[in-house]
Amino acid sequence: MARDGEGDDLIDQGSESAEYTFTGRIDDETYLKVLEVFRAGSCWLIEPFEEFELKVCFAKLSYDSGDGTFEILLIQDAI
Repeated sequence: MARDGEGDDLIDQGSESAEYTFTGRIDDETYLKVLEVFRAGSCWLIEPFEEFELKVCFAKLSYDSGDGTFEILLIQDAI
C-alpha cells in the first residue's frame, strides 16, 4: 500500500489517497467476473487491516491469459 497524492476521480476530502496492488493467478472465468466490476466503475471493498468500508476505483488492470497472471491497482480516497 502506498500513500501519495490526491484522488481526484473520487469524492475528495483533502486526504491522502491509498493505492492497493493485487497480483496473482486466476482463470479466465474469474477474470471475466473482475471485468464486470471494472466496467461498472468505482466499487467498495473492506479494508483488510482495519476492516472498514472504502470506495476505490480501478487505476490499472492487466491479465495474461497464457499463464493466468494478473495485476490490479486500486486507488482509494477519503469520503
